[in-house]
Amino acid sequence: MPWCPICKNEYVDGVKECADCHVGLVSQLEEELVPIIFGEEEEINQLNIFLTANEFYDAVIRPSEEESFFELAVPASLEKKAKKMVSVYSVHKAKSDILEKKSSDENGSGEQESDDEQIRPAENPRSGYTTQKEKAENYKTSAYTLIVVGILGLVFLVVASMGVLRISFGLLTYFIMGGMFLLFLLSGIASYRSYKKSSQEAVMENHLSKEIMEWCKVNLDTDIIDEMFLDEKIPDEIKYFKRIDKIKESIKETYLNLDDGFLDALVEEIYPVIFNEMEED
Repeated sequence: MPWCPICKNEYVDGVKECADCHVGLVSQLEEELVPIIFGEEEEINQLNIFLTANEFYDAVIRPSEEESFFELAVPASLEKKAKKMVSVYSVHKAKSDILEKKSSDENGSGEQESDDEQIRPAENPRSGYTTQKEKAENYKTSAYTLIVVGILGLVFLVVASMGVLRISFGLLTYFIMGGMFLLFLLSGIASYRSYKKSSQEAVMENHLSKEIMEWCKVNLDTDIIDEMFLDEKIPDEIKYFKRIDKIKESIKETYLNLDDGFLDALVEEIYPVIFNEMEED
């Protein structure tokens, strides 16, 4: 279907010109570019190199509205993915800078920490996964809060209706407040059921995590993983990502239908374990 590049209206096949804008139609609209970060030109160029090395080729560098600054813009549909990669790059760069400064302070030209230590994130920036254990705790807190509020509210209304308290409400108020506290109570019960279910799933998830961890220790050969780097000189950050992807690929071949968020979080824990063991050996 042809589109108007100005008003974005879609036309049926065969129409050549927009009836409103009087311009020629195009077969496909150019996607709007969204700026995600700005800074000095050298910094933005380094970031773009990082994105390109990770097979993200859609970023555009252009002058920012701020004088002497440049911005990195990406298609709107890829904004979320780009921001995630920028976040990872920022964490790794900050940690690398800190370690480099620390090493420089301790011994001017001495040996710096290993490449793996510089690029390994302190937390899991690649994953916002919430474990079943965390979900269970959230449900538990909500359940107890709602149930307690609901019961206390209903008891208050019963006591008030009996004239024990010097408080009087209209019949409509009793119905409204009673319905509200009853809803709290029912929601609390539902949250408690979710808590019990998540608790059971947390046990299974923990068992699966330990099983996969042990499988990786036995079956993943770090020398084989690093064979892809033998003929390449690539930055440490890129090496880290390629290792991560290789580990995920190996796990998926054995353990099917794993949740992507769960796998991302788990691989972040597996990476330092297997590569630390390699260094110790």
